Amino acid sequence: MLANEVALRRGVMLSFVSAMLQAVTAIAIMGAVYLMLRGTAVSKADATRFLEIASFALVAAFGAWLLWKKAG
Repeated sequence: MLANEVALRRGVMLSFVSAMLQAVTAIAIMGAVYLMLRGTAVSKADATRFLEIASFALVAAFGAWLLWKKAG
């Protein structure tokens, strides 16, 4: 795909903004999880197990949604 200078600049800026938004979101989510777990008696191992399962479930749900959208 060939792009002129304006389209190239717009694409680079869009990718930069997208990466920054993803980073800020990840930091905010992990900060919230830290604050929630800090005040509880949940052990780190229990928290890690829960986050691993929740992460897997979200990825599986997203994959199922993509499959459903593509098939339909």
